[in-house]
Amino acid sequence: MATTPDNNLRLDVPDVASDDGTWGTVLNTLIGEFERSLTAIHSQVFAASNVTLLADGSADEEARKAILVGTGALAGNVNFVVPNEPKIYLVVNNTTEAFTLGIKTAAGTRLDIPQGESLLVWCDGADAIATINATVSGTVAQATNADKLTNVVGANFAQKAVLNQWTKPQIVDATQVASLTTGDTPDSYTPDANANTTVIIQQGALAADGLEIKNPTNAPLDGQVMVVIIEQHATVPVSVTWGTDFIFPDDTAVDLTQTVNKVDVFSFMYSSNLSRWINFGTALNLPRS
Repeated sequence: MATTPDNNLRLDVPDVASDDGTWGTVLNTLIGEFERSLTAIHSQVFAASNVTLLADGSADEEARKAILVGTGALAGNVNFVVPNEPKIYLVVNNTTEAFTLGIKTAAGTRLDIPQGESLLVWCDGADAIATINATVSGTVAQATNADKLTNVVGANFAQKAVLNQWTKPQIVDATQVASLTTGDTPDSYTPDANANTTVIIQQGALAADGLEIKNPTNAPLDGQVMVVIIEQHATVPVSVTWGTDFIFPDDTAVDLTQTVNKVDVFSFMYSSNLSRWINFGTALNLPRS
């Protein structure tokens, strides 16, 4: 009985005109090999050395199987070493200890498989291994924040954000300020450039002697936007003063509307060239209710 192995999966393919009377046996073997290339599991115990998967064309060869499971207490960084042929694998890292498990070809660069995770990967037949799944944690529902997305810089996604720059968090909720720092005259509030992109000074926080918005703490990013919303006092109109890092048109700071129960909105953008927060928009005398 003559058979010619296929190149990629090393399947036993019947030879035309050479397997008369025996092709059924060859075909049954071929179907079994093909099924294992889609569904079979190879489990490998690792310690401190790479393991080159058997790729000898045998019916139960290791490298043909679809799912590779790494187990064992690692004593060093290790790899599944697979043939340099186009192939998709599901790789599961069930190892323990503070070392890493990867997958690579003999001459290629390893792809790391995080401990406790499963990655769907493919070999391109040119010594490269790449992941083709969307998340590290298995499903989109389990990706609780953008850091769980495979091959993605989490900070580049608005899901993680709180600031308007991609390298910092995007605004999700405004900071509601119900009380001010006392001991100053007037009472004050100090924004945090790493956390506060929208600040709402609630009406109940204001005392009769007014309010000071101090210079923000922490290093802002160039072009970062901060919005300050102030609810005017309920019975006595008060004024606001601004830290020296805030600058206004005509170099004249804008005060609050001197009418009770009004709302004023101040928008600022940070300029690294000036090292100042530039007032680029103000909406005054808005109704509170």
